[in-house]
Amino acid sequence: MSCRTHLIVGRVSNLPTVWSNMLCAWLLAGASSLSTLSILLLAGSTLYTGGMYLNDYADVDFDRVHAPERPIPAGLVSRFEVLLGAVVLFAIGLAAAACVSLPSLGCALVLLMCILAYTYVHKRSNIGPLFMAACRALLYVWVAVGVANTIAVEIAMLAGVLYSYILGLSYLARALTLRRWLFYVAAAMIVIPVVGLSLSAANGNALVVCGGLALLLCWLGYSFSLLLQSPPKISLCIGALLSGIIVVDLLAVLMWAPLNLAVALVFIILFLMTRLTQKYIPAT
Repeated sequence: MSCRTHLIVGRVSNLPTVWSNMLCAWLLAGASSLSTLSILLLAGSTLYTGGMYLNDYADVDFDRVHAPERPIPAGLVSRFEVLLGAVVLFAIGLAAAACVSLPSLGCALVLLMCILAYTYVHKRSNIGPLFMAACRALLYVWVAVGVANTIAVEIAMLAGVLYSYILGLSYLARALTLRRWLFYVAAAMIVIPVVGLSLSAANGNALVVCGGLALLLCWLGYSFSLLLQSPPKISLCIGALLSGIIVVDLLAVLMWAPLNLAVALVFIILFLMTRLTQKYIPAT
């Protein structure tokens, strides 16, 4: 299997959004240890990538009909190789989580359970996005537990906002094939919690927070506009909304962490990395 095939199976263009979630939680939890953050980033990256591998393994029959360009149906890699890759990646992720602490390992196991549940149900039921959203929200909780052994109110709020964001994103494409009003419900699940979160800001950076919110709303507007074209550019919209996760994290850092231009620059770089790699590695 070529390097590019690995990257496609693992949908690595979305990895910077995982790093963004974990970096954001680390900053909000006190930013106490770079070594702990590094180990958690390794664990989160391998669990995410392993989940993508497992997803391709489980979806092979569906992909043969609806996405024959995917690596397994295209004959670029065997189904066994993809399953083996998933198992190895999961093992590395759990081992790395255990190196942080037992509570960290517990969070990683819960995350893995959500990955397995999503893989099993997402083509069989409409409840799949509930597990996908849980996987993302758990990243914040996992880092908070790993760094501070507690979950701050701000991190819990942010986890709830991202849960709603991912849930809305997941149902957005499905809503286009159903009734139009469902599209607006899905869009509201993305926008309203983010706006509500920004209104809860209680620090002295109100102008900076307003600027961050305006930036995020502009990006969401651009993302939704891709669905208004004929035909709707669903994949591009989903990719853009996935990139927007990083802007949500940046907004949270602007709200609750000391203003630091270097930190803001890191999130901007992660955003640009996501957009650039999505041009070569499909986000979905």
